[in-house]
Amino acid sequence: MKFIKGGNLAKLVAFFLIVTILTCTVAFASGGWQSFTEGDSDSDDIAGGVIPPDGNVDENTDGNNGVTPPPQDEPAPVFTHYLTGLTVTAEEAARAPLAFVYSSTDPIYGLSYSFLTVEIPTEDGKTRLLGVTTGSDYIGKIGSIAPSRDYINAVAKRLGITLIHKGNDDSFAYSDVEFPTLDLTVHGGYSYTEYTEYHYTNSDLVSALFKNTATSSAKDPSVLAPFTFSSATVRGDKSASTVVIPYAEGNETSLIYDAATSTYTLYKSSGAIKDLLNDKSCNYANAFVLYANSTTYETQDATETVIDTVSGGVGYYFTMGTVQRISWISDGGNLVFLDEDGQRLAVNCGTSYIAFERASKINNTTYN
Repeated sequence: MKFIKGGNLAKLVAFFLIVTILTCTVAFASGGWQSFTEGDSDSDDIAGGVIPPDGNVDENTDGNNGVTPPPQDEPAPVFTHYLTGLTVTAEEAARAPLAFVYSSTDPIYGLSYSFLTVEIPTEDGKTRLLGVTTGSDYIGKIGSIAPSRDYINAVAKRLGITLIHKGNDDSFAYSDVEFPTLDLTVHGGYSYTEYTEYHYTNSDLVSALFKNTATSSAKDPSVLAPFTFSSATVRGDKSASTVVIPYAEGNETSLIYDAATSTYTLYKSSGAIKDLLNDKSCNYANAFVLYANSTTYETQDATETVIDTVSGGVGYYFTMGTVQRISWISDGGNLVFLDEDGQRLAVNCGTSYIAFERASKINNTTYN
């Protein structure tokens, strides 16, 4: 047997190695070209928008190079208040509004925190105010707190409001369903007196009152707002930048429209009502004047006027410096405002002022 010399064997091995390397190189190059022409979706050209000639791409070509996007967070729920249409916290949306009865002619603290103010006449041209808030935990001084009456309680009931007042000066029975309130005369120790005649409370005292009387703060789900809220800006058919409700000389209520803020400012005969707690005025996006039947009782000792805040009547809706005629009714225990077509009134979102006035005084209210 003949043996191949060592040098020739080395040359033969080198030859086969070169052939193998060349074969692999050609195969790789061929495979690369084939991958491009057949649509390799992972190539930079595809990601950059180059589409292969036959239009085919693999299942990973979905704009994210095969990476599954993270799950999208659910949108946070949005809560709106049923009496303003404005965004509030979940807690505020579930809480019954809280109202204090104010004397309109005594020193007033805390009224500017109200998103709804209701003015109701008594007799001799005097009025009382309901200042309605979502809570009192941010109000340092509240008052002067005035007595309530059954027809005032009826308004609070139909609006789903928890009412705080100092006594009740009804002399005559009023035909309405019994409505529990928080009377600071009955629940002593939760108010204080200044100058022997002005009664006040504050956030700490109110919190203690709720706790010690086990008063629920939950909203009654059956209570609805008197109106709905429009997605478009609501305007009336006549101009009304100034509204005057002449309850009495020395207690005339005026609403003056400010186009810069799109709100009405509340005035009394002596000027704009200012919250003595912070020197702020009271401003409202919506204002309503409701005319109600009334009865005046005269006895040897006193005269008392009872306002029918249940049976309904006609009225006005003021907003954006304009006015439209409306009517109001009680429906299923709710106070309801209707437009001239008899449909539930659609209003602008925001704060509101509601004035009750005796039906016999309808022609005394003026606007321009």
